[in-house]
Amino acid sequence: MKIIKWSLFSVILLCQACMSRYETPEHVKKVCDITESYIQERYDSRQLTGYGFGGGFMHNVETISLYFHKQGEFDVPAARQLIIECIENLKERINQDLDIQPYLNETPFPASALEISISFIDKNRNRAGNGYVALAFQVRDKLFYCRHDPIADRLEDLYEEPYEEALKIVQSTH
Repeated sequence: MKIIKWSLFSVILLCQACMSRYETPEHVKKVCDITESYIQERYDSRQLTGYGFGGGFMHNVETISLYFHKQGEFDVPAARQLIIECIENLKERINQDLDIQPYLNETPFPASALEISISFIDKNRNRAGNGYVALAFQVRDKLFYCRHDPIADRLEDLYEEPYEEALKIVQSTH
């Protein structure tokens, strides 16, 4: 037992020593600055609650992923409007930020490098039901919309469309 405790203690010390030498890369700091302010702005303007963040940042900024909750019942056109707005606003913010430009894998940074996901929930924080969109998300050049099957308690495909087609639909309604 004493050996196990000592081994565990040694591993913890080693991890702490390694972590104390680790410095967050500059490009990751820049992404964090942009996304933190963006998540706050989305909450203030659209009551979208950010609950997750990620992406591909090994050597530069390849992808950025953001995950949101939104309370309410949304059909496909309303969910489309919201997710396109989020993607286009974030893409614009990234492409206008001069500090992050040297770290982008592609310039201008394309919408296909953003992965935005919005979960639609009711006031009790359960997935939206009754045939409404429960989840809208983007992967590469496609948007996907899912509904929640409460009996099986799983998401089911509702609709999918190419990003560019969805963007044209949203732009034509404004």
